[in-house]
Amino acid sequence: MKEFNETRTQHLISALIDENITSEEMNELNELLQHSPEALDMYLSITKIDMEMHQDSSLLSHYSETKPQIKEDLPETVNRLKKSLRLFQLVAAFLIAFITINYLVPRDQPIKQVVNVDSDLVLAHVLKVSEDIEWSKAETKVGDPIGKEVLIIQKGSINLKYENGAEIKLVGPAEYKLNDQDSATLSYGQLAARIPEAAQGFTIDAPKALITDLGTEFALNVNKQGESKIFVYEGEVVGALLGPDGNTLKHSNLYAKDAVSIDSRSGTLKTLKDTKNFIRMAESPEAWLHINQAYVDAVHSSDPIAYWRFNAEDKGLIPNEMSTSYSGTLMGEAKVEKGSLVFDKGTKGSFVVEEPIQNINSQGHSIEMWVKPLERSKRMMALASLVALGKPKNNQTVKHLAYFGLTPQRSFNRHSPYDFWFASRFPARSGNYGVNCYANQAYKGQQWYHLVCIKNKSSLDIYVNGQLANSVEHDLGSGDKPYQFFVGQMDYHKQPWQLHGSVDEIALYDRPLSAQEIENHYQSIQKK
Repeated sequence: MKEFNETRTQHLISALIDENITSEEMNELNELLQHSPEALDMYLSITKIDMEMHQDSSLLSHYSETKPQIKEDLPETVNRLKKSLRLFQLVAAFLIAFITINYLVPRDQPIKQVVNVDSDLVLAHVLKVSEDIEWSKAETKVGDPIGKEVLIIQKGSINLKYENGAEIKLVGPAEYKLNDQDSATLSYGQLAARIPEAAQGFTIDAPKALITDLGTEFALNVNKQGESKIFVYEGEVVGALLGPDGNTLKHSNLYAKDAVSIDSRSGTLKTLKDTKNFIRMAESPEAWLHINQAYVDAVHSSDPIAYWRFNAEDKGLIPNEMSTSYSGTLMGEAKVEKGSLVFDKGTKGSFVVEEPIQNINSQGHSIEMWVKPLERSKRMMALASLVALGKPKNNQTVKHLAYFGLTPQRSFNRHSPYDFWFASRFPARSGNYGVNCYANQAYKGQQWYHLVCIKNKSSLDIYVNGQLANSVEHDLGSGDKPYQFFVGQMDYHKQPWQLHGSVDEIALYDRPLSAQEIENHYQSIQKK
């Protein structure tokens, strides 16, 4: 049996949904679903999202509002509905076949039970377990799924990561119930939370108290007498005292360094001065990227036209290591910190090379970088873009040759949730007729990725951590016009696509890198 491979499994599922899966691929997917809980979890997640998108009633409401009189468009609408029906039938048929194979057909060997949680009900995974842990799920290991259940911790600590990116740390003695993706209950114990933008609105119930996160990092202590203490490290939280009817009686908006106590016995909500006994999420061990000389030498050997390392700056100017041309400028609130280009949450800024970059599209091009998203976002986030020359005035549109970014869970295009996205337009255009390539691989917050996007004359390629994630064949065209280069924002106007996170080791090539070069670059960082 083949081992689970995220990229390969996503390809097989997409082929099934698009109705172009071969019989060999169907057999491969069937085998994966029978033996791999990760593959089954991915299958159910992707098909669920696909069905939700196809059944979005907004398509029909938009159609009825904008084109009520054009009868010629009706067949297209009917075809769209038929396609959704065929998709539903296909998915339903495949699930029935899968259940039949797994549970109704006799087998010579018993099926090994791999997971204890229904894949459809997985809410989080175990991220970390302390050595002294004593809790109700003694057999659970790091990486195991957690569903809708109550966790009782007698001693020690555990870290959970929800599917939406929310991270929770619990220290015993504690009792914590996972309700769904957006809510939980802490009956007693110590808790620390780091909630990304994509999970804003996450709530925690406590005795006659409700804590609603608005995208932040906070801590919560609940004792067995029913008193809840809240402390906010960053961002904003709403702490509420609930009345006898379960509705909010009093509430307080809390910001960084604010703390309150909510007492269910006395029915009080008051400011808390003592903030010494709160726990906090540890900083990610991957907080800063450590680049060795072997990686730098590997990039130099591929002869990029520009290589920006962010080790030094002179009044916001970042030099190009390869030549005196194409120095970049820090714009807005972009900054250099510990050798990386950083875009803090809530800030706006970019790294811009205004000097026209020559011949970047004559023979194709490659953009290489290391990226660490701060968190999963509800909106598009721009990584890099090549744009036509000139700073537009007023409402003039910007023409893009190429752009590279991170998607939200859903957007105006169809794609996997939280994906890497590369698009190309030739000649450079402003919003239409581009060719898209998605990695079909979900990014996570607080994690470094080595990314390379390549534009050939006839294909777009995305590499993630040294391996080809996806390739889209298309006649893309070429030309010798110069372009400007942006990082962190799409252009001078598309600030809503602001990146929040860190970027490092940006290299720009006037040719497509080979698969061997990309693998060598990625592997060289492991060398000592």
